[in-house]
Amino acid sequence: MWAGRHKGVNARVKRTSRLRFGCWNVGTLKGKFLELGNALTRYKVDVGEIGDTRGHNKRDQRVCSQSGQGAGEKKNFWDSLDELVGSCPVDQRLVLGGDLNGHIGAESDGYAGVHGGLGFGVRNDEGCSILEFAIAHDLVIANSFFRKRDSQLITFQSGLNKTQIDYFLVRRGDFRACKDCKVLPREAGYSQHRLLVIDLLLSRRATKTEKAVKPRILWKKLRGEAAETFRLTTISRFTKEIRDGSHMEADELWTLLAEGMRETAKEVLGVTRETERQRRVGRESWWISEEVQSKVAAKLSCFKDLVKSRQNGTNEDWSLARQRYYEAKKEAKRTVAIAKERAYEELYRKLDSKEGENEIFRIAKAREKRRRDLGDVIYIKDENGRSIVKEGDIRKRWE
Repeated sequence: MWAGRHKGVNARVKRTSRLRFGCWNVGTLKGKFLELGNALTRYKVDVGEIGDTRGHNKRDQRVCSQSGQGAGEKKNFWDSLDELVGSCPVDQRLVLGGDLNGHIGAESDGYAGVHGGLGFGVRNDEGCSILEFAIAHDLVIANSFFRKRDSQLITFQSGLNKTQIDYFLVRRGDFRACKDCKVLPREAGYSQHRLLVIDLLLSRRATKTEKAVKPRILWKKLRGEAAETFRLTTISRFTKEIRDGSHMEADELWTLLAEGMRETAKEVLGVTRETERQRRVGRESWWISEEVQSKVAAKLSCFKDLVKSRQNGTNEDWSLARQRYYEAKKEAKRTVAIAKERAYEELYRKLDSKEGENEIFRIAKAREKRRRDLGDVIYIKDENGRSIVKEGDIRKRWE
């Protein structure tokens, strides 16, 4: 059995890796370590489950040996396996492979979803136990979901006796990661069991390390009441620091005053967020108003109702919900357009004034850095009040 972390957190870049798991009852490991390693390497097996039925250590014996055992021992085995699988966290991938010594049969027959209907042979009681165990833990038997030749399904062959008793079980939600499951050709010198492999394409999300950004003081807020508060606080602080630092050298006193001014600015004006992502999350569109927010929220609510009616409602409910959503979407779009138009009118009116000269340079800088969220300024007026739409002419006008 193998368990691994299911998902990453704060994932940005998704990477995939193909892993091959192998399940093989080799009969005995005595004198076969090198041959076994070469075989697993040749078949590119990354993780192997090896069953040793005749090892000198009892712990190496095949844990799933049910043939010829009493009902009590079989029950103890399934109880132990049930406890083991139940202890695995549900947010981890689970790959359970081994010789379960039961025949699940060729057809699903009442076990659809667990049995894929592509097995081998005739089901027996031990096979039913395997299927019921899979149902209890929401697992699927991967062998039975891939259409293969009989030679790629048979895991044990002795003379004319051919059976399928080795299986791979995975969580139902992880089955989409299973790309193939099959039996490989028999290796000379080993027991009648054959190597069963399963290929999984696992997604590994690499966490993108965010670059820490030094917070900047919001000097743009230095106006009006905030400017007066900053001035009075700075004067009071400078008076105290100059009095306390009268014994300092000029450079030391200058450093003290500069640091005091920065601390005062942080307290009065505030600072930016610490990372680029936090800035993007906290940044709001400059034209959004309360009316726009309410219309967008109403559209989102109608969309949720549309999804619910599609899943649980009738066709009539879905049609009504769709109509309400289209109307809410149209209303939100109209409100956004009006809000943008008003915001641009106010912006252009401000740019035409004397105090708007500094704003022009600020917008020009924002345009170059593409930091504005609405395509920046689409047009600007010339000396005669006519609109300029070409980017080159707009740049000349700003210059």
